[in-house]
Amino acid sequence: MHTSLQQDRQQDCLIRFAKELLLVYCESDRLSEEGLREFIEEHGLNRPHETDDRFFKLVCDNERVTEGIIQCLLEYFPGAIRETDMNDWFYIACSNKNVTLNIIRLLIDAGPSSVRNVNNDGGFPLHGLCMNENLDETLAIKILKLFLEKHPEAIAYTRDEGYLPIHMASLSARSPEFCRVLIDAYPGSERISEDSGMLPLHCACFKATVATVEYLYKLYPDAVNQATTSDFIQFTSHFMTVQRGVHLMLWKLSSSYLIAILL
Repeated sequence: MHTSLQQDRQQDCLIRFAKELLLVYCESDRLSEEGLREFIEEHGLNRPHETDDRFFKLVCDNERVTEGIIQCLLEYFPGAIRETDMNDWFYIACSNKNVTLNIIRLLIDAGPSSVRNVNNDGGFPLHGLCMNENLDETLAIKILKLFLEKHPEAIAYTRDEGYLPIHMASLSARSPEFCRVLIDAYPGSERISEDSGMLPLHCACFKATVATVEYLYKLYPDAVNQATTSDFIQFTSHFMTVQRGVHLMLWKLSSSYLIAILL
């Protein structure tokens, strides 16, 4: 009896150690589907009742993530799929420059309602997607449309400081096409300010392309006349050094713009 208990404890220690090694592997630059399966089988980690979801989070954050890797984890650790927690995976995955539409579909299929849960940062996966500056634009729009299909209410949800998805997209150099999909889903959102008074156009002036700023300006020209509690002079001064093309474009479009940035 004593020997059996001791063996069980030793086995538990080995399992815990193997799990820690697996966590290290999941965030490493050696991650692959073949290597993941081999590691799990070799260390006896085929545990359907495992509830630790850290494997998923690390893999979703790893730029080497593939559909096969996600499928592998779903196969070996189905017990870790708790829809109340999965929003973190979505949010992390949506920030990965190598995420694919099928990876997002796999996560949604694994936990259909999880796409509607707010994560620890107060946002839906849609908000995370809008902030991913490195994702291919065509792919980003496909994922955006999928999120809007699965959870259309997220388009009008504000994160901390009153940021709508359109504010976050405008801050993240998203294209006019991406912003157009957001505004079509929430008409009039180009006129909504976040908590400090910044409109999507103001947000776009931080980092966006000339085309995005021009698109937002043409939707709501009066945006340049709206005062904000943000340091408008500071960001427009920075803007003049890094985005002269946008600054000049606004000057051409609106004679009141030069007055607006000096208020």
